[in-house]
Amino acid sequence: MPILNVMKMPIPAQAIIYTGKNEKFMADLLELTASIEQMQTWFCWVEEDDGYALYIQTLEGRMLVTLGSYIIKGNINEYWSSKAEVFTMTYKIMRGPIN
Repeated sequence: MPILNVMKMPIPAQAIIYTGKNEKFMADLLELTASIEQMQTWFCWVEEDDGYALYIQTLEGRMLVTLGSYIIKGNINEYWSSKAEVFTMTYKIMRGPIN
């Protein structure tokens, strides 16, 4: 089979920045997931020696979210994390709702 030249299709998504376990971030995460049940299904906090770590249950498995990373909600309500450097190369922040 020959090598295929491909381009990723533009798919609308929503994202927030992980700023740590604080009131503002928790409100943003709840808004992104739309319910406490969804938040608890996809996200968990694990107590570690230096505080709490946030994990996402992605379609590929459990993923650690690092401070400053983006949490992204895809078009089939799945979640994943992206480091800020990768996010800025891959995504364009849109103003207003995306249809």
